[in-house]
Amino acid sequence: MNLGSRHTELTIYGKSITGQLLAVVLALWFLSSHDVLATDIPQMKAKLQYANGIEKVDLLNELSKSVWDNDREEAFGFARLAADEAEKLGYENGRAKAIKNMGVVKYLTGDYENAIAYYQQAFSIYSSLGDKTGMGACNHNLALIYQLQGDYQKAMGLYKKSLEIDMELGDDEGVAMSYHNIGDVYYSLADYPLALDYFRDALAIFKELGNKGKMSGLLTNIAAVYEKNGDIHQAVQKNREALEMAIGADNKRAEGICLNNLGANFLNLQRPNEALDYLIRAILIREKINDKTGMMESLQLVGEAFEQKGLHDKAIDYYFQSLKLSEEMKDKRNTAETFTLIGMNLVHKKRYSDAVQYFMQSLEIAEEIGARAEIMENYHQLAMVWSSKDNYDSASYYIRKYALLYDSITGKKVPVEVIGERVLQPEKNPFESEIRNYRTVILFGSILVFVLAVLVVVLLRKKEL
Repeated sequence: MNLGSRHTELTIYGKSITGQLLAVVLALWFLSSHDVLATDIPQMKAKLQYANGIEKVDLLNELSKSVWDNDREEAFGFARLAADEAEKLGYENGRAKAIKNMGVVKYLTGDYENAIAYYQQAFSIYSSLGDKTGMGACNHNLALIYQLQGDYQKAMGLYKKSLEIDMELGDDEGVAMSYHNIGDVYYSLADYPLALDYFRDALAIFKELGNKGKMSGLLTNIAAVYEKNGDIHQAVQKNREALEMAIGADNKRAEGICLNNLGANFLNLQRPNEALDYLIRAILIREKINDKTGMMESLQLVGEAFEQKGLHDKAIDYYFQSLKLSEEMKDKRNTAETFTLIGMNLVHKKRYSDAVQYFMQSLEIAEEIGARAEIMENYHQLAMVWSSKDNYDSASYYIRKYALLYDSITGKKVPVEVIGERVLQPEKNPFESEIRNYRTVILFGSILVFVLAVLVVVLLRKKEL
């Protein structure tokens, strides 16, 4: 998802764990309308020493937003201080912003339960103030969490409520952001034509507003749709357009996102050397602006590039660099995803037992935060590992769990054998020759079928003799 921004947009990077290297921008309402340079933060902190009253609350809220990409503990501390000061002053608008910021920090660390609680508290305050803009912001943030947890219907409902508020207020930018997010839900549901319609509607509004930063983000999403449809070359073209806009707007964060996405595109084209060129440029920019969240993502993709080159030890080294940042930032989702990537690499090295341990660690974290896409991915990987080890009971168990979760997310009843066929795609499994021999058995999920098949083979051989 895009880990790509400004008015109210957080770029959330899509992962390549599923084989589709994406980067979809999720438009949010909790980021500021401008990027605060790292050099501005010390000045803001110095000003804080002399500020008081409402000015102090506003400054604390701004500081919280300025540092949450790099120091979440400090960001939460600023927001909590802002909430306390605002409560003393009876400054309810400032308190609502502070509590919303606390929710953002909890979201960024993967603590979705507390993030939801903070957003709901902030929504209640905004509602009592009749502040519909604030209410829409909280709806957006709540919807994102539900979307990441795979509860797409609840997310869609909240995005549409926010859209109604935007239209009522005549907020063109808000309408565009809502279109953006609704499109992303359709993208998550694999309804790509509808997703593309909403992205294009949002793009048209941002074009009228002359907002190149948002246009860059929408082009990134449109590129992701092309990528999903298998048109990687068109995706590259759109990401290059987005990169030009980001450079023209002098938006370093967006520039890093676009470079990262182009690297992902070239990985999908199995061209790791070109991917590395883009990813190294992305890392240099992200390091310069101290974007640790972006660094986590780019380091993961560098690991995948080396994996494509067959340099598995080097790949694991980059995964661990990403993992270190994930743990430092207390980013549970990225930690889970990196554990999965490490496990996949270990499978290629035929270290199956170690791989299973990493998949299980990832699964535990994913279940803790309710990240259903990551849960499904680990079911997928565990099914492949167990099938490669001839453990068909375990493989069938994870295929069935995958199928049940797939049904609950999409609302579609798909036969287990079809799910099994998807999960055990030979081109994704380094042990395709072994799995191909037993695919029918695994699809029906029954060890008894396998035993019967073996008996038939034995009897036929005896007959031939």
